[in-house]
Amino acid sequence: MEKRLPPRILSKKAKEIWQEVTLTYEMVPSDYPLLELALTSWDEAQAIKAKIEKDGFILTDGKKRKAHPGISALKESRLVFLRTWKLLGFPVSLEDDNIQDHRGFGRPTNLTKGRVK
Repeated sequence: MEKRLPPRILSKKAKEIWQEVTLTYEMVPSDYPLLELALTSWDEAQAIKAKIEKDGFILTDGKKRKAHPGISALKESRLVFLRTWKLLGFPVSLEDDNIQDHRGFGRPTNLTKGRVK
């Protein structure tokens, strides 16, 4: 089966996940765009999360307080990641000890389930 290199636009960590997934799972050509979408969404969520952590969840402008505008974008990026990840048939476990590696998104840690080689 053909193995593809990770897209250049992905972060270093997302490229590592790409490598782990493509070496572990049997991939068909139609899986690669979905994997790219999942990992691009994951990268976007990481950047948004870092911005929210830096700025705070509540922003103040004079006497006005409002929720950080990135919160809805973070939610959307996470949903896109989870939907595409699950569509690819990869396991998602929020109870796994390795969850800290991916800041709450889950990863293919139980590689005996799903579409394993």
